Amino acid sequence: MERDFEKWGASVDKNVVSFWYTWTAVLLLWLFEPLLTARPFSVLKKCNQITFRDIATEEAFQRSIRREHKNHYANIREKYPNRLLNYELGSGWEPLCDFLGKEVPTVPFPHVNEAKEFEANLKRFTDREMQRALKRKMGSSPAWKRSSYVTSGDCHEHKL
Repeated sequence: MERDFEKWGASVDKNVVSFWYTWTAVLLLWLFEPLLTARPFSVLKKCNQITFRDIATEEAFQRSIRREHKNHYANIREKYPNRLLNYELGSGWEPLCDFLGKEVPTVPFPHVNEAKEFEANLKRFTDREMQRALKRKMGSSPAWKRSSYVTSGDCHEHKL
């Protein structure tokens, strides 16, 4: 199955690429993350650098996701030319079960809105990590709880 780039790319741009060029990302990487033992945002950024190579600017990152999307599917077709199922989203169980030689299940084919789920998970993760950093820095002081602007998600959309 090859995802339509325009649809997938728009989702990746909204939920991954543009995130790294917001004040939230700057705060997480340079202010909050140093307060934590683990470095989850540095690891995520490094994964993006390894996967997409050029993420120096938002525009370069967008070009990189297009290039790597194309390369990914070309590599799969080259490596496994006789073992591929050209599955189209919405086709249900039948093509997949035929390809695998399995019976069609009686349960409905699963469907999730991956973009909405990803966006919700990213927001929960960033909020939790900012709260952890503030709590660690401020200890038992209730002041960290009053920093609701940062931890409520209100600053998540503000571009640099």
